[in-house]
Amino acid sequence: MTWQERHYAAIWAPTEQEQPIVQAINAAAQMAESFGSDFLLREGLAQTLCGLQKILEFNWGERLDRGMLDRELIRIASSINYSLELEAFI
Repeated sequence: MTWQERHYAAIWAPTEQEQPIVQAINAAAQMAESFGSDFLLREGLAQTLCGLQKILEFNWGERLDRGMLDRELIRIASSINYSLELEAFI
């Protein structure tokens, strides 16, 4: 099984160890999609995304690829016009 296959297997059927980060990123994506235009929620979501990026440093197991998770956080942030690199709205 390739690393990509292991990663997607973890996303679709996370273990108990993988589940918290997978659920948190999925929740952030849903909030961005549903409430991304609301100023107050955008501020809170931006802070949440910064926190999730820091939490990625934890060892979430062998199957999840941190780079792919980080790219997903960047994609979510971009959808609300936020730069995780600059930690600012753009």
